[in-house]
Amino acid sequence: MTIKKLSIIIKKEMRKDNLNTLQKKLKKLLDKLDSQCYNINIKERLTTNSQKGSVIMADRITDRERFTKIAEVIPEYKEWAEKKIAAMDKRNEARKNAEKKPTKAQLESLALQPKVAELLTAEGVAPKAIAEELGVAFQRVTPILKRLVEAGEARVEKVKGDNLYFKVEVEE
Repeated sequence: MTIKKLSIIIKKEMRKDNLNTLQKKLKKLLDKLDSQCYNINIKERLTTNSQKGSVIMADRITDRERFTKIAEVIPEYKEWAEKKIAAMDKRNEARKNAEKKPTKAQLESLALQPKVAELLTAEGVAPKAIAEELGVAFQRVTPILKRLVEAGEARVEKVKGDNLYFKVEVEE
């Protein structure tokens, strides 16, 4: 389907105010264009690349690129495409700023933090010893200790290749 045919179809559908049909036709056309571009990219890569059939995700066309191309090629749809891009931006911004509930593992980790803090001494303790004392995996103790260091409740020193965590004495 050529751009001229596409433009005629779009104008007809716009007159009918049948946006669902128009969106379906656009989606179908864009998928067809994607597959054609994708096949061309693979053929080019196969001639230059010794690893035949290697497919890289960077070659896929994103929705943002798709709407940008629609805005460039079809002036009548520029406003519609810009609205779609703005909606994507708004959705992405909302995802970034959303407060996420802590996971089950994070909640368990927060519950262990006071127990780990109690086990710290002025002489220094290895994370493995703390993990054995609490009966948990070493990998669960390390992030807790890092949080305690960031909060200023503990300090870390490397002694003979191992990290030792010390309790920070609070001066009053």
